Amino acid sequence: MGGIAFAVLVAVSAAITGSPPKLTDSTAKIVKYIADHQGELRWSAYIAGIGTIGAFWWAGGVWRTLRRAEGGSPMLAVTAVLGLVFGATLAALSGILLATVAIPGVGTAMGAGGVRFFYTLGNTLIGGTGIGILVFTGAFSAVILRTGMLPRLVGWFGVLVAIVWIPGAALMSTSRDAVFYLAFVGFVLFLLWVLAVSITMLRTRASAVASTA
Repeated sequence: MGGIAFAVLVAVSAAITGSPPKLTDSTAKIVKYIADHQGELRWSAYIAGIGTIGAFWWAGGVWRTLRRAEGGSPMLAVTAVLGLVFGATLAALSGILLATVAIPGVGTAMGAGGVRFFYTLGNTLIGGTGIGILVFTGAFSAVILRTGMLPRLVGWFGVLVAIVWIPGAALMSTSRDAVFYLAFVGFVLFLLWVLAVSITMLRTRASAVASTA
């Protein structure tokens, strides 16, 4: 349930901010976007922050599931949970940065150059988030494919997400439009994968409870 809440809330937080400008867009366009979406950006950070609570709650279920699948030797379980926590933390920091710039009076006080700097920094942190997603989905999917604890199709989906984020994480070091769009695609695929894994975990849990009743 934590994973489902996380995916839904993060999707909502992203949707309410509209279409953000690319890093290659003009400073004037970035400043206008921040000014026109002040309330949305602040609420987006809050909603995503609540979603992060769901992610950390889900991390406990992920740890338990992977540890059992690995037979009590939780090497990949540790790797996956650390990747999830790392990615969720950087994503939350990115949202907080943009929300701070969107506070009335703050953006105008730092000037157009300052707004562009913090907007770029926020996007760079999303690139770092991609590293966490890559580690998390890669480790989780490796256990799925090796043990069959969940449908292997879900595992292969996770491998696809990890592959997309290999170049997508380069958002931390480049402003190319192609990488910007690739990171967006990776973000959408990741949320869909989280939903798929969470629902499958719930169904597997329910089946196990029913079989022991």
